[in-house]
Amino acid sequence: MIFAHSGNIGDILWSLPFVSEVCKQQRIADYIVKNANFERSNQYDSVKRILLAQPFIRSVASFNPQSEEESKWSVWPGCKLDYDLDAARKQRGRVLKHVYHVQRYFEYFGIAYSKPCVPWITIGDYKYSPKTNYALISLTDRWHGKVHLEKNGDLTPIDWKRIYDSARTQFDEVFFIGFPSEWHKFKADYDNEIDYLFCEDVLDLACVVNSCSVLYCNQGPALVLAQALGKEYHCAWFLERTNCKQHTPNEHTL
Repeated sequence: MIFAHSGNIGDILWSLPFVSEVCKQQRIADYIVKNANFERSNQYDSVKRILLAQPFIRSVASFNPQSEEESKWSVWPGCKLDYDLDAARKQRGRVLKHVYHVQRYFEYFGIAYSKPCVPWITIGDYKYSPKTNYALISLTDRWHGKVHLEKNGDLTPIDWKRIYDSARTQFDEVFFIGFPSEWHKFKADYDNEIDYLFCEDVLDLACVVNSCSVLYCNQGPALVLAQALGKEYHCAWFLERTNCKQHTPNEHTL
């Protein structure tokens, strides 16, 4: 059974409860991702290990676009697919902005949705725990999660310096996770003292998130992993959109 997704890491992770439901936990899924270069890696190498760790995924393949057209969503020349997961992304209006990403896959393909049981990803036996009580900060630039939308429509900055200082008083260690450039920017903008926690790929990142006490973040892969693993997290949401919200007790707004 062949699935394909040309989205980013978060979109790929959000699709896993649907793929699991379709496969009924049988190892029959062949998952194709479109390759994209990152700061220090690429999409395929970043997600391959965590996808293969799922009990329903048999293989992971990389589709390398050869043209600008092939780089677009849902362009898969020569690929015979059972499920083009990009199709759920094509929904617009309220669905795109407000319906939780996991739910959209179920609704688009006509399968009844119920909140996935946590954890809804498998990471195996590997544990990462440099300290028994550590917090994580992840701040990406993509969704500009540096502001908070007030009820009156005003935008106010999120005080990440205060968040970091508060976390340092509560936990043994506080680490930044993400690309090195994001870490350097956080240090320059908020605090030069925060330590960086290197992660080889998304499975490595998942293990780090799974062992933390709490995550402070904006919308990005770390958020999705915290949702999938049932970890406590505080998120700076992207303005009025609610499509990244899981609405569970471990979810908090910065």
